[in-house]
Amino acid sequence: MRGRRSSRLAAALALGIAPAVPAAPSAASLAGAIEGVALPLALIAAAWLLAERFVALLAQLAVRLTGRRDPVGPVRTGREGMIGAEGVARTALAPAGAGRPGKVQVRGELWSAVADRPLAADERVRVVDVEGLTLRVAGRPPAGPRQGRRPAGPSTEGRS
Repeated sequence: MRGRRSSRLAAALALGIAPAVPAAPSAASLAGAIEGVALPLALIAAAWLLAERFVALLAQLAVRLTGRRDPVGPVRTGREGMIGAEGVARTALAPAGAGRPGKVQVRGELWSAVADRPLAADERVRVVDVEGLTLRVAGRPPAGPRQGRRPAGPSTEGRS
């Protein structure tokens, strides 16, 4: 009876199933149940290398899917990061030297700014230079449809 119970326990442990045992087995009986089970070092090394290669392939796939080699991209801060940024004039802007600077909103922040030509409030602007804490901006054309072109879509002229 004793041999039959330990063989069931060994089979359950080998399959990874927790056997229903009325009493908790002692450490000695568990040691005897898994005695003789050993994994070759070559098998452990092969499994390790296979898992390592799988993770490397997943990383390469992630880089290809994002389309970038540098996952963060180049960091552009300070003066270089502001030049070329677009914003909106919040007050009327005068050319440099023609009065006090106006205010523009660029990247969610209000800045003092001077323009290349007089600009009205709510006009789109683009930063062309940074002088201290004052931006030098240029006016941008409005984002609406071009003048002289008919909007795309079905025509309603001539229908009754």
